[in-house]
Amino acid sequence: MCRAYNRHALKATAKPRDASAAAITASALLELSRYSGDKGKKYVAAAVQLLHSLGSPAYRAPAGSNENFLLLHSVGSIAHSFEIDTPIIYADYYFVEALYRYKQLLKGKEAPIK
Repeated sequence: MCRAYNRHALKATAKPRDASAAAITASALLELSRYSGDKGKKYVAAAVQLLHSLGSPAYRAPAGSNENFLLLHSVGSIAHSFEIDTPIIYADYYFVEALYRYKQLLKGKEAPIK
């Protein structure tokens, strides 16, 4: 059954934007930066770039719209043709988590681990 889903994913012609994947990646990069020594700066820079993109009008929903979700344009599963270009709760969760991690980093409370 899994192969059928993979075939669907490979045949998909639409290239939907996925704010949920970007939010998860931003949060993960900020966490990874803590364990990466000198390379950590590159991870932080990439995470900040993602956060700026997610916070832009292209992905950030205006207040009171989008059923009160923060982010637009998430994808649950292309392979299952499920939740395509829709708000998803975990996108908002990881976006807020990434913002919190970045705020803590700026305060010096999450300094890179040596």
